[in-house]
Amino acid sequence: MWNNFVFFQKEIDKFISQISATRIEVAEALACMEAEGKTGRYAMESKAWQSEFYAYIRMTHLRSEGRVEMLNFTIYPHTTYDLPIFASDLVLLKDSFRVAVVDAMPAFPNDKLYHTKYTAPLIEAYEASTQLGDEYVRKRDWSFDFLSQYACLRHQIPLVQIDSVLAVWKQYLAVYQSFTADIKPSEKAEQVLAWQADYDKKHLAVELERNPLMHYFGKELGERYQKEFLFRS
Repeated sequence: MWNNFVFFQKEIDKFISQISATRIEVAEALACMEAEGKTGRYAMESKAWQSEFYAYIRMTHLRSEGRVEMLNFTIYPHTTYDLPIFASDLVLLKDSFRVAVVDAMPAFPNDKLYHTKYTAPLIEAYEASTQLGDEYVRKRDWSFDFLSQYACLRHQIPLVQIDSVLAVWKQYLAVYQSFTADIKPSEKAEQVLAWQADYDKKHLAVELERNPLMHYFGKELGERYQKEFLFRS
C-alpha cells in the first residue's frame, strides 16, 4: 500500500508532543476502516487529540494500493480563544497531487485587527505555496466563506515534489502554532462557537454530497465517520 505521508506524520507527532496533547478515544469502527474495491484495498486510520488551546485535533490517513492517498489534519481551537481553524487536506491521485489545501481559517475575516494578528502572518507561507503548482480554483460557497485570502490552494503537483509540499505545510503549521504565544481568552466565545458550528454544518453538507469515502466504505459507515469524527458540532 502507498505510504507517501510518512514525514508529514512525523511532523504531526512532533507537534502533538510539543503541545502536550492527549488522545481522544475514537470508536474502533472509525479509527481503522478497511474495504476492498475494484482497484484494490483501501485502509484508513483516524486519530484525535486535545490540548490546552485546542479542543479537537484530528488526523486521517487514507491509503490504497497505488491509486489514491489522502492526509487530512485539522485543528479546532477551544472556543474561549478566537484562534483560526488550521485545516490541511492533501490528496494524491496516482502520480500527482489532486489538491493541496493548507490554511488558518479566520473566525473574523472582516476584522482589521484580527486580520493583522492571524491572517497577515500567512503571507510568506502563501507566497511559497504559489511555487508548488497551478492554483486550485475555489468552486464551493463554503470555500469562499471560510478559507483565508492566503490559503494554499494548489493542484497538479507531481509526486516527486512532495518534499516541497511538506516544507510549505510545515511553514503554515509553524505560523499557526505561533499564534498561541501570549494568547488571552476572547470576549467573543459565543461567536467563535457559532462560527465553528456553521463551518461544520456547511462542510458536512458538501462532504455528504460528494465524498469518495462513501464509495470506498459504504454509505452507512461513511456517514457515521463524517458526523461522529470529522464534523462533531
